[in-house]
Amino acid sequence: MVGASRNPAAIGGQPIAFLQKQNFPGQIFPVNPKYDEVAGLRCFADLAAIPEASDIVVVAVASRFVEDVIRAAGQRGCDFAIVFSAGYAETGRGGCKRQVQLAEVAREAGITLIGPNCQGIMNIAEGIHIGFGAPYGLSYRKGGFALTSQSGAFGNSLVMDLDSREIGFSRYISMGNEADLTTPECLEAFLGLEDVTAIGAYVEGLSNAGHFRRVARKAREKGKPILLWKVGTSIAGARAAAAHTANLRAETDFPPDAFRSDGVIDVRNARDMAICLKALQACPLPQGRRVGAVTVSGGAGITVADCCENAGLQIGDLAEATMDRMRAHLPEFASLRNPVDVTGSAANDPESLATALSAVVEDPKVDSLILALAAITGNGAKIAAHEIARIRETSHKPVVVSWNGPRELSGEAFAILEDAGIPIYKAPDEAVRAIEALCIFAGIAEAVPCQG
Repeated sequence: MVGASRNPAAIGGQPIAFLQKQNFPGQIFPVNPKYDEVAGLRCFADLAAIPEASDIVVVAVASRFVEDVIRAAGQRGCDFAIVFSAGYAETGRGGCKRQVQLAEVAREAGITLIGPNCQGIMNIAEGIHIGFGAPYGLSYRKGGFALTSQSGAFGNSLVMDLDSREIGFSRYISMGNEADLTTPECLEAFLGLEDVTAIGAYVEGLSNAGHFRRVARKAREKGKPILLWKVGTSIAGARAAAAHTANLRAETDFPPDAFRSDGVIDVRNARDMAICLKALQACPLPQGRRVGAVTVSGGAGITVADCCENAGLQIGDLAEATMDRMRAHLPEFASLRNPVDVTGSAANDPESLATALSAVVEDPKVDSLILALAAITGNGAKIAAHEIARIRETSHKPVVVSWNGPRELSGEAFAILEDAGIPIYKAPDEAVRAIEALCIFAGIAEAVPCQG
């Protein structure tokens, strides 16, 4: 930790404090000629005084000293550096020149560099948080999602936001100015990690869109979806992105859905990212864009139909055999056409709902199933949950549920669905978006304009 500080709240003190808080099992070498000791650790005057090479050199000194630190790291046999220091391309023409020179120094020293002007990295799977800012001092639920962000503070907040939405993390990288390592390179590295099942990127610009496209195709082959949040889509936003990203040679002028044909899911915010991730990590991929919907509310069915059409999904007619099968068990006032409305009577006759679910999901004209339970509760909810779980086990088709009923009134039913790995959404439009994301990754999405 070059630029180590005895103040645990300082930029040079936070990484040490956070690593200790996470019970980091490795060695930490504070480097600062002012001190003999930092945070109970021996402090060294320079990198040459450290008795062994480090895996990572963290740099938190003024930009005018960074190049010398990188050269010393290379001489000491270190391989990687994370540079917090600012004062590079984000400051204008002079900073751009310094950034190019820093990249050249890193290459000559044999150092792979993240940054400059970044906030750090998190190996959440193993509790190794190397960075500054309060989010690096927190613990997060573990899972298969890996994320990069070209914004430091906003990327940190995105990790916290997704964690609150029950998304489990494996890795996170604050990319900074990308003087050396770029977003596509880090995404490609994520693909090689066994514990990573899905990947996200907050992007303002790409220095190599062609490389990103190749990574996306490789990700599809591996079954690991990439979710891209591309900002700077408005004139004002593009101007702000060009000033903020400070990513030399970055291509900022491309639409969010530019890589849909490569299986990249274009997302619009943290909520949207979480909606898509839940389905992508839980559901099989559909074979087509034909959606079957079963609801207990006509209004929910209309919403599903509208959203499907807007997303390029198809709400088509069901097979006559399917409607005959339902007709034998559903009340006369039920609507048997897709979207099927079993009406609120399902609460009193949950078997009718179970029949409709089985019939629709087994229809050869249906590729995926959306169930809109509205606010159904009690025994009806439990029976429906058991039937949905059974379908999930026996069908190769994706099944998602829209259910805004209060959990405290149907906790057992919610638990049944969660144990079966079935995504539950608050509203019908979220369920439709989940199916759309599956279709994009499967390569069967219709080319519709991205809803910005």
